Amino acid sequence: MIVYHGSNSCFKNLRIHKSLVKSSATALNEGLGIYFSTDIEVARSYGKYMYTIEIQDEYFKDFRLKAVCRDYIKEIIKYIYKEEKINIAYLIDVKTLINYMYYGGVGIYNVGREVHMLLDSNEEWHIGISESKKDRIYKLLKNYGKNNLHAYMFNYNIKNIGIIKDVNIATILSREATY
Repeated sequence: MIVYHGSNSCFKNLRIHKSLVKSSATALNEGLGIYFSTDIEVARSYGKYMYTIEIQDEYFKDFRLKAVCRDYIKEIIKYIYKEEKINIAYLIDVKTLINYMYYGGVGIYNVGREVHMLLDSNEEWHIGISESKKDRIYKLLKNYGKNNLHAYMFNYNIKNIGIIKDVNIATILSREATY
């Protein structure tokens, strides 16, 4: 997949570091990463350099599609069951969570945290599951996005936007000055 990244910084290699963040809005969106657009004009508006980047297709997810949101939640549920033999699907409102993801009501990178909060607000969760098992599940949820989200697009007020979370799956193809 070919995407575009606009920046005021001139660089040869992609890297993600908190010192590169210029806006607190980044933390409110999807967190640290390399934001991109499939629309070259959107990317061009973000700085004096415009980068063309190729993302390896097998690591890319498009959360602007409801089916992708649904599949991601199913993956999380299956993973928790595989690791801890607990079916969390009956403890959370899966349809509402999918809608939140799809309509931009929750950051994709924060879905594990959202599931954690939904579980924590469920009385049955607190009654039927040991504290040590809950802690292990919370840890699995916390790390799920880190381990499974490499690059993705998401619904936001800026159209056709996404983020690269793993620079090892992306290559800069070109850089040009936009001024």
